[in-house]
Amino acid sequence: MTFLLYIVIVLFGAPLTEKLFQTVAFAAYLSIVTIMPAFAALAPAEGKTWTTVFLQHCPRTSAEIYAYTQTVCALSGAWIGAIVLPLDWERDWQVWPISCIISTFLGHAVGVMAGLVWDSIKYIFAKRKSE
Repeated sequence: MTFLLYIVIVLFGAPLTEKLFQTVAFAAYLSIVTIMPAFAALAPAEGKTWTTVFLQHCPRTSAEIYAYTQTVCALSGAWIGAIVLPLDWERDWQVWPISCIISTFLGHAVGVMAGLVWDSIKYIFAKRKSE
């Protein structure tokens, strides 16, 4: 998955050969933060579950909710972090891929919190419905 994410990152505008190590390291980091939790939560499931969770955006169980929110928010964070790269501020944190790594981390944290809130709300309404 790191190689696939490397290709996607390059297609989004990352340097192909100039900063190869940094781009591969960012692809590995993104793979660890997004793909590994999804596989850990959804690995025993069949392909239909993956389709329901990620293509139809309809997670049902707690594990699916956490995998979905962490993956979507971390990938969104990585994309948002690239906004500052073309600006010519010449700051140390603006070097490729530092802003993307920081925003991926923040997006992942937001995804964890969003999953917690979503799952808690789902639990509360399910409990009220059964009463």
